[in-house]
Amino acid sequence: MLALTTAQTGDPGAATGHFRELAREAEHRLRVDRLDFAARDMLGFGLCGLTLAGDADVREAAVHFDTARRQVRDAPGLAARLRFLVEQLEGCRNPPGQLQLALDVLPEN
Repeated sequence: MLALTTAQTGDPGAATGHFRELAREAEHRLRVDRLDFAARDMLGFGLCGLTLAGDADVREAAVHFDTARRQVRDAPGLAARLRFLVEQLEGCRNPPGQLQLALDVLPEN
């Protein structure tokens, strides 16, 4: 949430640092447990933030979101909230559309 709110308040440098830290923490959790779907989702979200900074590729985020959805099929509320967060992040940039590939794998409701 810190990364998102920092992005929303217009401090892209600080936001990038927070998204980088989020991605690092998630990668560490996945090294410990490759089935940690929450870490996979947070890695995808971190990569979305880094995509907006030009430091990552949204396709990698989409792969992590898709893998997490296949691991946990019975959590539509979780996926909807994650989609909401990515949509909020998408709204921080102009023009929109840079995160569409990630949004495409997150169900709408």
